[in-house]
Amino acid sequence: MLFCDLVGSTSVGDRLDPEALRSVMAAYHAEMRDAVERHGGTVAKFIGDAVMAVFGLPELHEDDAFRAVRAADEMRGSLVGLGSELAESRDVRMACRIGVNTGVVVVGSGEEIITGDAVNIAARLEQAAHDNHVVLGEETERLVRGAVETSPIVVDAKGKAEPLSAHVLVSVAPDADPLGRRADTRMVGREDELALLLAMYRRTVRVGKCHQVTVLGPAGIGKSRLVREMTAGFPEALIVSGRCLPYGEGITYWPILEAFVEAFGDDPIAEIARLTAGDPDGERVTQSVAVALGLADGIGGEGIPWAVRRVLETLAERRPLVVVLDDMHSAESALHELIDHVASFARPVPLLLVCMARPAGMGGDLAMAYADIARCHLSGSTDPDRDLEELHARAMAATRLFSQRGDDRGLSIAWLAIAEFHAVAGRNAASHRAQLEALAAARRAGDRSQEVRISAEIPIKVWFGPTPANDVVAQVDELLAAADTVDPVRAEALIVRGVARAAGGDIAAGREDVARGRSMRAELGQLVNWAVTAQLAARVEILAGDRVRAEVLLREGSSELARLGETGYLSTNEGQRALILIDLDRLPDATDATRVCRRTAARDDVASQALWRSAEALLRSHDAASFLERPPPEMDAGATIWRVSIPSLTTLSATRRRTGSSCSAMKTRPNPPSPMSWRIL
Repeated sequence: MLFCDLVGSTSVGDRLDPEALRSVMAAYHAEMRDAVERHGGTVAKFIGDAVMAVFGLPELHEDDAFRAVRAADEMRGSLVGLGSELAESRDVRMACRIGVNTGVVVVGSGEEIITGDAVNIAARLEQAAHDNHVVLGEETERLVRGAVETSPIVVDAKGKAEPLSAHVLVSVAPDADPLGRRADTRMVGREDELALLLAMYRRTVRVGKCHQVTVLGPAGIGKSRLVREMTAGFPEALIVSGRCLPYGEGITYWPILEAFVEAFGDDPIAEIARLTAGDPDGERVTQSVAVALGLADGIGGEGIPWAVRRVLETLAERRPLVVVLDDMHSAESALHELIDHVASFARPVPLLLVCMARPAGMGGDLAMAYADIARCHLSGSTDPDRDLEELHARAMAATRLFSQRGDDRGLSIAWLAIAEFHAVAGRNAASHRAQLEALAAARRAGDRSQEVRISAEIPIKVWFGPTPANDVVAQVDELLAAADTVDPVRAEALIVRGVARAAGGDIAAGREDVARGRSMRAELGQLVNWAVTAQLAARVEILAGDRVRAEVLLREGSSELARLGETGYLSTNEGQRALILIDLDRLPDATDATRVCRRTAARDDVASQALWRSAEALLRSHDAASFLERPPPEMDAGATIWRVSIPSLTTLSATRRRTGSSCSAMKTRPNPPSPMSWRIL
């Protein structure tokens, strides 16, 4: 509980006319409410010039006592500033008294919303405070001890038989641990855990590769103590650390800022600029990091993880680097994504990421829906036997729950999954509508990372639609003008513009755009996207008449997708590669690619199902049955033979150039067998 009261408010009223007094009191109330709410508290009521606030309702936090103390400290600071302005402009002096107490209360309705002895004591502590002083109850002081400096006092409280022990708040440490954890106790019973962490560090140094380890456990179990013990034995390593804050403004990358201040000093951006001076991307790295840390204006987008990774890699090239991140359970999603990016895509350098967290969850409200959407998305990418309509129904059910709970971030994730399911089934218009729903929800949620992720898929939707190639270039140019220097929107826009330029006849410009865009995807660590865009890069080479290069690009993409365990795009890659291999008369390799496509294609993946059937039919028309283990079970060897022509890849390319369309449909008719015909048995 927190009580705050103005000192001498009656004299203030005497010196001001009613309108001026109303303006002053409105400013006072606004300042006090802002301070309370900024620290997660709730103003229970204003009683004249007194403020009654509560922390821990409706949601309880383990650091509510510290939040209340920080709010009280900020409230008196705000009032000092407001009082100075009034003293100058209106010759009015203002001061306040604040009391903070911790205890059990009863929450009800009506005039007395919150009652209990803890409330009464908070009021008595406020009355005992001097001007612009904050007095803490004994239990409150115990909960924040170590994070604040106080001076003990005794309070004669009305209605109490004995005086109360209390403490006057002197100061709050700016980098204080809100739970007052100590590191000077002897560590016992953690030998096995310590040995595991030491082994992880030694492996990181030995193999010269990034590793991540998470120390998970409830508050007070000794996570920080264990990690300090581990790092004490690494004199050769650079060890930096940062802690995630549970609330506040601009806290997303706060632990990265703390770590970089430890590594570089008080002006980390200047040092990073010097560190990356010889790097062609040094200026972009420095700018993105500055934006992330709130030291420069701009929007970093998904270039932030890339930039932070580059800085950490450069540091680790000089000496082993250990980055310790505490309270990761309080981290925002963007920081989790950054850590995952660094752990997954760092170059071979001795870099160890140590994360500490407490078991946490959103409960019931929503946790199951998030988990189910993640399972649906994963199943759609890796399980050829999944039921796409079932996944779609589950994702739609999640959208209804997220809508009811007002969770726009979850709604965005669910709609994005639905867009993907529609695309796999060939329902491109429905996919685009779902994508727009996802984008709108991401913007409402203020989730810039998700917004960028969705926006990055817009160029490819334009390409696969009915838009003529020249119009594709114009639309993509608009996206490029608005995109960040390094982000997935720019990368995808470059790739799509490259294919459109090549379709329009400018092969050289098309190749350059596609190469730049794919290189940017790789730099961002988005290896699935890099692998998938092999299909577009291969299309440029087909338009250029270089099928050999097209096959190499698709093979590289398939190899990466297989390594990552992704099958949704792998089947399409291999189906396209099989057709090119047939055209190159490399029938054994084509047979292998066809088998991969058929094995990994989900039954409702329209494109992949069409590709493996086309390739298998062509192989049979080339008398390639000896390369197949057995005829497909769904084909009857005694069936009537139908001969249907398929245009060669050259014909498809020429058609695209003539029509100027980003996609073209070609009808077939019965035709005598030819080198580019198949027979359906």
